[in-house]
Parts: sequence; structure tokens; C-alpha cells
Amino acid sequence: MLVIFSTLTANNEAMAWGSLGHRVIAGLAEQQLTPNATEKVREILANGAVDSGSCVLITLEDAAVWPDCVRGRHLAAYRGLTTLHYEDRPLCGSGSRDIYCKDGMCVTSAIQSALASLRSPTTPAAEKSIALAEVVHFVGDLHQPLHLTDNNDRGGNEVPAYFPNHRARTNLHAVWDSDLVKSSIGYKGQRADMLLGMMRSHPEWSGGTIESWASETHALAVSVTYGKLPQRLQCLAPNPTLEVLDQSYVDMSDAVVETQLAKAGTRLAKLLNTTLK
Repeated sequence: MLVIFSTLTANNEAMAWGSLGHRVIAGLAEQQLTPNATEKVREILANGAVDSGSCVLITLEDAAVWPDCVRGRHLAAYRGLTTLHYEDRPLCGSGSRDIYCKDGMCVTSAIQSALASLRSPTTPAAEKSIALAEVVHFVGDLHQPLHLTDNNDRGGNEVPAYFPNHRARTNLHAVWDSDLVKSSIGYKGQRADMLLGMMRSHPEWSGGTIESWASETHALAVSVTYGKLPQRLQCLAPNPTLEVLDQSYVDMSDAVVETQLAKAGTRLAKLLNTTLK
């Protein structure tokens, strides 16, 4: 049984998949780790003391939310992580990597850099624990469609939206970060076990590369996240229209979220197993 999850931090739920989604991904991956990788993860977290205030870094679930925790608490020592959670690949057209990943400050490059730190025998213990947290968290971010796509709207943050049966107005990014995660697997991850079955049925998900996974996520944003909105958006145009999301959009998006969480768990396990031999 997939056990979720120590403490869900409300302050973090507006970031990335939200605390719940990231913890789910870590829990899924942890069950797919080899014994060697499991032991290496334990050693890294036990030996790599990190000064980050109340942002604990003890378990793999802690690692999954740690980069959002230090960002949410505006800790100066980790300010450089801020732009590494996403890539503003344009909704329309192909775009240039020199623009959306300038100087390597984007999520795909961040994962590669963190993996290199994990592999290196000379990486100091504290830096290695941070690198582990970056891999765990950023692989999750890589599978959130609005972290790989932008329409001059901060990845949907500036698209106002109403989620069915919710009174408060929100935005499209928050819908995909948290509302759809809770809708698909339960407010506390009660239905997360079903994702393990999906993972076991799709061993091919572990194939591909970080770049191919990013392209796949971006395509989902084009076809579903933006593409199926009740009010279709124009490319790079302001979107003053409130998106009142209907149940058909939620049902379609729930299926995408479930698959993306399961893929992220599969791929995170692959990266850790092949890196921490």
C-alpha cells in the first residue's frame, strides 16, 4: 500500500504539483527503487545536514517538497533555485531553447546538473542532499504541463478560472497544481495506490530521455491543458475571459494528471536507480 504522507504543507500547495502531488511521486518512486539505490538515498539524506530552517530534508518525501519549501520561505541561500522549476516553452510555435532555457536556467538542465552532482564522488555531503532534493522535485515539475508551457501568462497563473463546485476564483496554474490532483487521487492521496497499477502496466514509460519527457509534457499542455479550455485562448494574447471549467474538462484533465503522476514516479525511480548504483 502506498502510504501518503507525513505532513502536507498548505503554504506549498500553490507551487508545482503542490505538496500532495510531489509527495505522491516520491512515494511511487520509492517503491520502485533497487536495494542499492534505497541505501544510497538513505545515506545521502542521513549524512547531508542542510541549514534550511523549518524546511526538513530527512526522507524522500521531504526531498520532494524541499525546493518549494525554501522558495516559499524566501531563504536567500537558495534563491538561485527559483527559475529552475519550469521552462517557458511557447504554447504556439517551437520557440528557442536559448530563450526558454537561457544559461541553462530551466528545469531540464537543472535535472541534468543535479544528477551530475549525485554521480560525482567529490560532491560535498550537504550539496549531494540538495542535489537529491532537486532531482526528486524537478522530475515532478517536468511532468506538470504548465511548467513546460507558457502563453505570455506565467504558465497559466494569469488565466482566471473557476473550478467546478468551488466558490473562490482561482487560476489555471493552481487548478493543475492542486485542484486536479485532489480531484483525481483524493484530497489526501487516498486513491494513489491505483497509480502503482498503472506504472506496472506501462514499463515503457521508463524509456526516453529528459528532453523527450519534457516535449511530451509540453504537447499535453497544447492539446489538453490549454487546448480543451471552454474559452480557447489566442496565442500570446491577453486572456481577460474567466474560464469556467466544466466537468468534462475536469474528467479529461484528471486522466492526464493521473498518468503524469504515474509517469513521473516511474521515471524518477529510473533516474535514481541508474545514478545511485
